[in-house]
Amino acid sequence: MLAASLIDSGVPGGVAAKLALKLRGDAGGSCLDPTKLVERAGAGGDGPLASGRSHVRGGQAEQRETVDQRLARTLQYALLPDGLPVSPRARFAARYVAAASAENAGGDWYDAVLLDGGTVVLTVGDVIGGGVGAATAMGQLRSALTAYTLAEHDAAALFDRVDEYARLVPGAAGTTACVVQLDPATGQLSYASAGHAPPLVVGADGTARYLAPAPGRPFGIEGEPRTASVGWLGPGDVLVLYSDGALSLPGYSVGQSRARLVGAARSALADGPAADVDGACERLLTALTRDQPPQDDLVLLIARRLSGPVRPLRTSMPARPGQLSTLRQQLQDWMDGAGVGEQDAVSVQIAVGEAASNVVEHAYPPGQDGELQLSVSLSPQGDLSAEVSDRGSWRPPGEENQLRGRGLPLMRACMDSMDLSRVDPAGSETGGTGTGTGTGTTVRLRRRPRTPVGTVARGAPQTARRPRPEADFEVVADGDRVLLRLGGEVDLSTTEAIGKQIRAATRGNTTSTTVDLTRVTHLASAAVQLLFELANDGARLNQPAVLLVTAGSAAEQVVSLTGLDQVAKVGRQAAGSAK
Repeated sequence: MLAASLIDSGVPGGVAAKLALKLRGDAGGSCLDPTKLVERAGAGGDGPLASGRSHVRGGQAEQRETVDQRLARTLQYALLPDGLPVSPRARFAARYVAAASAENAGGDWYDAVLLDGGTVVLTVGDVIGGGVGAATAMGQLRSALTAYTLAEHDAAALFDRVDEYARLVPGAAGTTACVVQLDPATGQLSYASAGHAPPLVVGADGTARYLAPAPGRPFGIEGEPRTASVGWLGPGDVLVLYSDGALSLPGYSVGQSRARLVGAARSALADGPAADVDGACERLLTALTRDQPPQDDLVLLIARRLSGPVRPLRTSMPARPGQLSTLRQQLQDWMDGAGVGEQDAVSVQIAVGEAASNVVEHAYPPGQDGELQLSVSLSPQGDLSAEVSDRGSWRPPGEENQLRGRGLPLMRACMDSMDLSRVDPAGSETGGTGTGTGTGTTVRLRRRPRTPVGTVARGAPQTARRPRPEADFEVVADGDRVLLRLGGEVDLSTTEAIGKQIRAATRGNTTSTTVDLTRVTHLASAAVQLLFELANDGARLNQPAVLLVTAGSAAEQVVSLTGLDQVAKVGRQAAGSAK
């Protein structure tokens, strides 16, 4: 239906099918109304489809664009990658800005693919022309290049395979591109060009140089064979890939434009913390577009090689409820340093928090001291792995409370994989693939995080430990209605006390209850039990409970994953909205 509606709106069938898949849902999880895409294009708004720094700059918003031109711009944004990999040895950032002239917009792209072993493949490209045709060709070439990247490890041979495909794509002839294969562990890089400008390297000492041009013709054009060139990126050095929009400046010669890019890049990288590559990318974009909007699409893709790998986190502490907040803080500090983005960090915190709560609550008999262990690491291919273990005994979920037992499903929902293994007193392990000694349970969690493009990732060094507020609870009378406000970290250590207050506040209540979770920074499954109790009480009274959450928050994610949104009404507030 979505593809058919787009075709009716004038989008070619093949493009419509791709766009229908890309736009299946919006941030709230509801299906995107296909007519809204055309309405958004007609209104000239970027909406949720913009990728990276894709908003209109300068006086571009005042230009009159046709619906086809706005539709092309929307398609361009939708086909760009929405995230970049997280590597233990490098940081990445990207931006895209459409050309000031509507008919020139569309066709540029960027991409970064992290391979097994840690090698990253960085690509920027530029399709000739603009509009729907250029955006369509861009999407096809980018997809083909990504697929071939997984099988072909020679930069020049990679482009030769893409060249064969480009001859079958309408509008692809003449497309330029640059690909760099970088091993951030050694700094060795290999790069090839399809008629594209060479990358820029800004050293950790502030010096800058362009890599030697790699011989190569544009895609779809006959000519000499392409050859790969080699180079080296030192610790702390930054590689800058860019499209023609970074050099296309009226009144500037090619040499002047190249010199201007060098100066802007050196200044952008010198003005902020070394790890803040995203901030540097934004500063560079601002410098290049400050005087006038770009005459051509502008793409920036930046990679900084770290001076050393992200070290694993290994910590242990007493298995007590009061230690859970400390554990979360240590985990967050580690993810900040590893460059893990906000939404991935939320998911990891939920999963690790549930595994840790299980240790505190179930691993050791009452009155017996025990230990909780956590180890977290980032693999060369970008997988975040966490292990939560104890030396206690496994106790299966009891049947005394049917509202509990949501911890394991929450862990599985938040991570790409979850494995649980147990070692009995005889030393035999069950339920997992690892090995262990003595008694105990180990939960292994894995997730491949992505850094949202255009969003400042948590990667800059922290100057101070960010406060993680303790849980607080407030009852607000609103006529015959009850409003409960929760804030801070609602975990195993605070749920019991808050539960008593909630039950006291709602005892005998015959009207609906509203629970404000917009200030909650962590919501454990133990607290979910309380919310289900409220929801079930409201259902019996035919007065559904109402839960207020902040869009994109940990509370919203837990409410959705546990099914609370099926038994209670949920109101979502935009992040940063005033109460």
